[in-house]
Amino acid sequence: MSRKTSGLLIAGLLITLFALAACQPQTEFVEVTRVVTDTVVQEGQPVEVTRVVTDMQEVVVTATPVPERPVSSAAPDPTTWREASFGEPDTLDPNLGYETSGGNVIQNVMEPLITYNFTDGTSFVPALAVEVPSEENGLISEDGTTYTFNIREGVTFHAGGTLEPHDVAYTFQRGLLQSDPNGPQWLLIEPIMGYSSGDITEEIADGAYAGIRRVCAPKLPGGSRLPQFVVVKVRLLLMMMPERLLFTWRSRGDHLRRNIASTWGSSY
Repeated sequence: MSRKTSGLLIAGLLITLFALAACQPQTEFVEVTRVVTDTVVQEGQPVEVTRVVTDMQEVVVTATPVPERPVSSAAPDPTTWREASFGEPDTLDPNLGYETSGGNVIQNVMEPLITYNFTDGTSFVPALAVEVPSEENGLISEDGTTYTFNIREGVTFHAGGTLEPHDVAYTFQRGLLQSDPNGPQWLLIEPIMGYSSGDITEEIADGAYAGIRRVCAPKLPGGSRLPQFVVVKVRLLLMMMPERLLFTWRSRGDHLRRNIASTWGSSY
C-alpha cells in the first residue's frame, strides 16, 4: 500500500471518528453542592450530623432548541388578493358559469342587482340596485309578478363606462338567449319565459334545437337566427325605463330575488 493511499485512509478514518463524536451526546463536569445528614453515635447516643458536600459530576448537555418563528397569516402583498382554488374555472362568463371555481372569481369581480345578506343567508341587501324590491316599498306589484329595480347611479365598469339600466337588461337578455343546457339559465328561462324545459329554443321548430350547448343569441348553429318573436318576447319581459328595470315574472313567489342574487345575475 502506498503512502498516499495510507494517508487517505487515515484521513478518512479521522473524519469518521470526528463525525461520530459530534453525533454523540455532549457531556461536561459540573460542581454539585449538596447537604448530607448522617446519624452517628456519640457517647452511646445516636446524633444527626449535617455536613455540606461538594463534588464534581458528569452531566449530559442538552442543546437548547431554536425557537420556531411564528407563522404569519398576513399576505405578503396586502394590495393583491390571493385565494386557493381546487380547480380551474370552466368559464368566467356569468351567464354560463355554473360551478364553484368560476363562481368564486365572478363574485369578486362582478356584482348582481342584489346579493345575499351575509348575516343570515336568507335575506338580501342591495348591490347594483338602490334597494331590494319588496311589497312594502312598492317595488313588487300587488300580484307579485312584476319587480322593479332602481339602478344605482355612479357605478362604473372596469373599462370605465357608466352602468345604465340597458346594461342590466342586456345582461339578462343575453343570458336568456344563451340557453346553455349545462348552465344556470334554466333558473330564469322557466319562470320568465314560461318554458318548462328551461330551453329558450323550446318553441322553435318543435324543439329541434333543444339541448344544444351555447346557442348564442340571436343565432342558432349553422348561422340561422332565432325567430324574431323570441327576441322580442325577451325584450318585452325586461322593460327598461330611465334609471330602472322591470322584470315580469310568470308566477308569484320569491324565485326572482333568489335567482338573480347569484353569480348568473351579475351585470356586465
